[in-house]
Amino acid sequence: MEMEEHNVTYVDAQGKHLSGMQAKLQKIVDSQDGKAIMDEVRDIIRRSYGKKEGDRFLKSEAIWTDFASTEAYSQLVFDLCTDADQAAEFMTGVVPSNLEQIVDEVRAQAEQNGNVPPEATPRVLTQDEIVAMDREELKSGLEAGKYKLS
Repeated sequence: MEMEEHNVTYVDAQGKHLSGMQAKLQKIVDSQDGKAIMDEVRDIIRRSYGKKEGDRFLKSEAIWTDFASTEAYSQLVFDLCTDADQAAEFMTGVVPSNLEQIVDEVRAQAEQNGNVPPEATPRVLTQDEIVAMDREELKSGLEAGKYKLS
């Protein structure tokens, strides 16, 4: 989501310059546009929802459609749109604020244990490379650990 919104910039009420997904979300919140907030909440839920099967986390349109038709989904959307604390907790759970640190720690531990060959060290991409790269190549490279965002 961050890569999709990389061009978005916004200056919040305190004068802080934001960019990317953070800028998009803050702009929506500041606008107090209820429909836009609900649309964004629904999109974040859709992107994060899946089913755990063994050691895999599966996502598909069918899995999403099944969940979106339940009362649990309706209640989740309602709760997230009416309770700011619950929405913040959900967002933190979906995308931890220290995600980059976690990834770096896991990779360092794997390298220390000899589980990652040196050629598996990800290439750090610049913003220009991210923009120019084919979306599918970028997605698969990030998922495989071939690329890392700067």
